[in-house]
Amino acid sequence: MINTEVLLDRELSAGLSKFSDKVILPQSVLSQIIDEYQDNLPHPLIFRMICNGSQSYLGVKEFGGDEQEHKAGIPWIIQQELGVSDDKDQAVPLNFTLIDSIPKGTSLKLKPIKEYPEVHNWKYFLESKLRNYTTLTKGSILYVEDKDQVYELYVEDVEPANTVCIIDTDITLDVIEELHEDSIKKRSSDVIKEIGLTVEVELGSSPVYKIQKEKVNGKRISVEPIDNDFDNVDVVLGDKFVSLDRYTTTTLGSGSHSLTVPQDTDSMEGEKDDWTYLIPYVWDHSVKVNIVLSEIEDEEMEVVPEVGSNNNMVQCGNCDKYIPKASMVLHENFCKRNNVKCSCGKVFLKNIPETHWKCEHCEQHSDTQLSKIKHYRTFHEGPYKCPDCGASGFSSSFDLVLHHRATDCSFKLHECRFCHLIVPQEESNYEDKYNNLTHHESDCGNKTTECFRCQKIFKQKDIATHLKVHELEKVQYDNIVTVSTEKCSNDNCINILNGPSNSLRLCDLCYGSVYSSVDDPTNFKLQNRIERKYVIQLSKGCGNSWCKNPECKSSGMATAMTMKDIIPHVRDGLLSFVVSPQLPINNQRAHKEINQNQFWFCVDQNTTKRKLLVENLFIQGEYKPELVYKAVNEIREISEDRIRNWLEYNAIKAG
Repeated sequence: MINTEVLLDRELSAGLSKFSDKVILPQSVLSQIIDEYQDNLPHPLIFRMICNGSQSYLGVKEFGGDEQEHKAGIPWIIQQELGVSDDKDQAVPLNFTLIDSIPKGTSLKLKPIKEYPEVHNWKYFLESKLRNYTTLTKGSILYVEDKDQVYELYVEDVEPANTVCIIDTDITLDVIEELHEDSIKKRSSDVIKEIGLTVEVELGSSPVYKIQKEKVNGKRISVEPIDNDFDNVDVVLGDKFVSLDRYTTTTLGSGSHSLTVPQDTDSMEGEKDDWTYLIPYVWDHSVKVNIVLSEIEDEEMEVVPEVGSNNNMVQCGNCDKYIPKASMVLHENFCKRNNVKCSCGKVFLKNIPETHWKCEHCEQHSDTQLSKIKHYRTFHEGPYKCPDCGASGFSSSFDLVLHHRATDCSFKLHECRFCHLIVPQEESNYEDKYNNLTHHESDCGNKTTECFRCQKIFKQKDIATHLKVHELEKVQYDNIVTVSTEKCSNDNCINILNGPSNSLRLCDLCYGSVYSSVDDPTNFKLQNRIERKYVIQLSKGCGNSWCKNPECKSSGMATAMTMKDIIPHVRDGLLSFVVSPQLPINNQRAHKEINQNQFWFCVDQNTTKRKLLVENLFIQGEYKPELVYKAVNEIREISEDRIRNWLEYNAIKAG
């Protein structure tokens, strides 16, 4: 066992990732390991470090410390956990022992210490981050750094031991979305709630409300302030990356306090989300608001009376109201003395209020100073410029946000469908747009993957198109099977005919009971053999309690008959279903309207069980009968799961 003592080198430590368990050790430590283990070096190398009475398990980044001074580099987070002094002038002795008994991990369960709403898929997020660690211990805190953010996760459980190695092992990762019980459970300003609540929106705060799309798609959301100051409140709507400068729908500038949720707010294929996100915000002061969901009703159209020779109504030139002709003179005298009409068309009593304004650039007007500030800031302080990519020339903030920052801007965040990380979409070229990919996805999708069906290697961005080829192959295969598959004419059998068959169109097993090598040009002897088989089935039965043949006494499904009843039932009924070859008994009577033979012969127990399985699949009606028979014959064992897997892999569902 290798046991060595080194000193902490703070310069070496500064070059390491702060959140890791991999250290830098002197070359002499590697020499000791090679001398002791020869060709049987443990992999990976895991050390137990002891300092100040505490211990930690560490991996090795490299062997390259100061050989003469026998120093090592330790990540910052390990120093904090072991209580290493921050005094740079103080030498800290560290004791390292090589451990070769830590097992490979098979299962890992994590809980976030607090809520991280920007992480939408923990498994993909952690896949590239856990490479900084060699071991994990149950009950410890896992720190993951991404850009300027540090994510803390509690190691809830590991298997098969309290400390496991996570290098070169297939490990099942489970991240529990519920916050760790020891963490601060108070959520951040990004509160996630259902719609239909009264909430307080604070000035300068922008809480996000997460709502299920199926509840609101195509409906109207209204944000109603308690103090009825509608100019003070607006709302924006968008995807999971919505913010006050990136949205797809807003009440701002619409003169309304409600908006209609689009049927689908997903802008890119693969960027699917079952939620839509809403942000109410205030301009001047904090206020409580009601968030109300309602159905869209047909707007009431204002009924304007027609003015003409046959109509007794005329329109006042001052207030634009429709007045009876007989009262028009009196109305005009009163109206012009008491009503003042603004250039915007709105009529006021006596005087135009000081708070009323009309935009000199467009037709917009309103009656509050706040609405004027909002209007000019939104529409007339341009030209507007994108603060991220620098694109300019936008005539209004709507053009900047709706037509650029929320859609085309190269800095717009999105979740890559291949690496599942939240990254800017970058500037798309014509090829990216043709493939309905962002530029990042186009580059990320160049990584290769194996097709699970044909095991050929394809680019990830091409695999969806390749799988459609397999679907076309399934269609062609299903058409061939549907046309070429012919089932045994025995109704109780599920075998299909392969190649040239006998004249009765029975499978080899069913035909064996009525076969004879005797020359029979008139088919009279064949008729006798079939008749005799039916008579024995109906009079004595096959002797098997599991039989499901409706024309067999043993099954209990046949009507109780005497021999006197059995003979006419066989001759007039069952034999009439033999179309080819034509039997002598059928020569002189009108044939039933059938085009193929039908028999009811008893079969073995295995075939009976498979027949019941086929009937169960028929009841569900997912696949054509020919495909079900093909599947049952390909999968010889009685296993519905295996048969369903075959159908899913090879067959197209009906309809």
